[in-house]
Amino acid sequence: MLYANETFVRSANLVNTSLCTPLGLILNIFLIWVVVDQSEKEIKVYDRVLIQTCLNDILLLITTFFCQPSIYCWQNTFVTMLNSPLRYQPTWLQAMVYNVWFWSLFFTICAFSVQFFYRYLAVCKQKTVSYLAYFGMLSIPGAILAVLFTFSFFMTYPDGTHTYLENPVYLELLEGPDWANHPKLPVAAYAFNSLEYKIWAFCLNSLLGLSVAIIVVYQWKFYKYLKDHMNRFEQSKIRQISKQVSTVLVIQTALPTVIGLLGMFCWTDCISTNEGTNKHFCSHIVLMLNIWPSVLNPLVTISFVKKYRRFCCTQLSKFLSGCCTTLNQSLKNVKS
Repeated sequence: MLYANETFVRSANLVNTSLCTPLGLILNIFLIWVVVDQSEKEIKVYDRVLIQTCLNDILLLITTFFCQPSIYCWQNTFVTMLNSPLRYQPTWLQAMVYNVWFWSLFFTICAFSVQFFYRYLAVCKQKTVSYLAYFGMLSIPGAILAVLFTFSFFMTYPDGTHTYLENPVYLELLEGPDWANHPKLPVAAYAFNSLEYKIWAFCLNSLLGLSVAIIVVYQWKFYKYLKDHMNRFEQSKIRQISKQVSTVLVIQTALPTVIGLLGMFCWTDCISTNEGTNKHFCSHIVLMLNIWPSVLNPLVTISFVKKYRRFCCTQLSKFLSGCCTTLNQSLKNVKS
């Protein structure tokens, strides 16, 4: 059963990434164009928030394509293998790509706290936040995560007997019937569930907890502000757009958070029960889901922001009308 699971996961992971990466890149680049093209005074305050999400998603799509990690937990030991085109590359390159992917994943989540704080300043406090100040705020979680994952690189770097996976049992599970063609596989990360690792995980989870707290607090402050100024914003475009973008931000924050919690539950369960069969299979499915928010986020934005939805529907209608006109003209030319 384990062999079947792992073989399925390898194939599903390849299909999943091959589908999501180009689709996500096209959708996010398209949304950036829509945001820039349809920028107005009422929605301009949200432009950088929406574009930032697109850029974060593009970064995560690219790093996921080159990483595609599989994380295994055996007897309080974490072993990470890559399923990407870099699968057989040197250990140092795999370790670097893995930590860059990990950084981009958590930066995408932590960066949402900056968006909620910025929205509070721009709308509720009526303060002008420059691009330099905005990206300065973004650099805070980015720098903290960079320090954490620099430590992670050296702490989990496979060395000595752990540089390669040579156990024939696991090689057969990972490589299938052709495992003999690759008698050893480079390991991207290797770590014991040690005190140092627990301290590192505590720091990372504390940063995530702080980010979630900022999101909750400033979402509540923003909601309270709109409620207290109901008469002022009752019929205004600002109120309508603020509610629409607020819904978008909440959904975009919830998607990776829920997937991340599912992943943490799977890996914690694997360690605590010391079982690796179907629980590892479940954790791989969760890892594959990590790329989907980057595909869904632009669709969520277009669906809930009325101006963007109308613009996209108009452009789609024009495109289909043009296709029909071209097709009809071609048929007439054939008949004549």
